[in-house]
Amino acid sequence: MTNKTATKEISILYADFIGFTALARIFQPEDMMAFLNRLFAVMEAPIEENGGVIDKIIGDGIVVTFNAFQPCDHHPEKAVKTALGIIKAVNLFARDEEQAIAIGIGIASGKVSCGPLGTPRHHPNTVIGLPVGRAVKLGERASREKETTLLVDSSVFHETISAFEYQQIDEDTFKIQVPIVQ
Repeated sequence: MTNKTATKEISILYADFIGFTALARIFQPEDMMAFLNRLFAVMEAPIEENGGVIDKIIGDGIVVTFNAFQPCDHHPEKAVKTALGIIKAVNLFARDEEQAIAIGIGIASGKVSCGPLGTPRHHPNTVIGLPVGRAVKLGERASREKETTLLVDSSVFHETISAFEYQQIDEDTFKIQVPIVQ
């Protein structure tokens, strides 16, 4: 394994489905897998349209990076646009599937180490750093809500304040009003 790491300023989006455990109780495991595959498939377009790269999918959670492994100008703004696109796609999917689906999303920006991580035979590219942990914590916090919620850290807020309307939750957490799809 070669150590081809780089330190970069990136944005990280972490999304987690709300009420996944309740859905898992009504689906057989193979049906749950098929359902999640269809759900992640509708999320792919807004991710790619905004220059995001899927870093990993873990159960019902997804990690998306911006500017880590492919250049992405204005990555904090594109991460928020991606989140709003994901929310719209998931809402339409939920309507078509006749399932109540909500999603919690957290976005953070900052310096991370980008590169291969793992064993000599298994070392996929990934990102490591405090912004990654912040994005996951924000996404987990958002997923504890009963409705779709989008939270960002202060770095994303300061980079995108002119593009989106925010509500301050605490000193380092800001919430974007999420549009409802009928």
